[in-house]
Amino acid sequence: MRAPQRSILMGRQRRWAPSNLGASLLALWDAERSDLITKSSGLVSSLKDSVAGYDAVQAVGASKPTYGATSFNGRPGLTLDGVDDQMTYGSTTGIPTGATPFEAWAVFDQNVGTGDMTNNTIMGWGGAGGSVRFDLLRMVSGGVNRAAINIGNGSTNVQVVNTSVDFSGRHVVRAIVTGTTAQIDVDGIASSPVSVVPALGTTRLVIGAAPSLASFGQGILSAAGITAPLTTDQAALMLAWGNARRGA
Repeated sequence: MRAPQRSILMGRQRRWAPSNLGASLLALWDAERSDLITKSSGLVSSLKDSVAGYDAVQAVGASKPTYGATSFNGRPGLTLDGVDDQMTYGSTTGIPTGATPFEAWAVFDQNVGTGDMTNNTIMGWGGAGGSVRFDLLRMVSGGVNRAAINIGNGSTNVQVVNTSVDFSGRHVVRAIVTGTTAQIDVDGIASSPVSVVPALGTTRLVIGAAPSLASFGQGILSAAGITAPLTTDQAALMLAWGNARRGA
């Protein structure tokens, strides 16, 4: 008897991983890749990406994220304290800069309350200044937590906010930067695109803070990745992969 189509599709999703994107996957820092994590007493000093081993590191004990084997929906996660925890890849080799199109993805448990009006960056790269960097972040707008991106265009930073989803708890975030426009999707729900031509610098990439080493993220990271522009089918599989991690 032929298996029901739904069962076939669910089986494919269980087997699918971002590595199936092939050359479209540029970098992925994954809390579930214990072979790529260096830690001591639960504090993480090194997190390598699964594509080319791009190493995000932290030498200061108080600034190291905390590894938890079941901290993200019963699965591995890295907890960021929102004070000084961050990991820096001190280069942008392999990372889109200038006006190169890209997507940035994160599976993240955002736990800052709306009473905190500061921005909290999950991941960012480029130069230190706002006009030459990209930030994927949490902010408060209209009294609600929102996912947002800031993109430098060489003279200022352009902000794009997803005003449709309350960015509290576990979510899958997708930033789409085409080279002329940008939008941010949360759990597959898109923001309106905003016109912007990026001009991203080449100083560093930071997980848990902006490239200025400020605006620290707070929550639990399951994965953060960067891809080339994805097809509709590729993006759907990436979203399904992230949703499985967050329990949706």
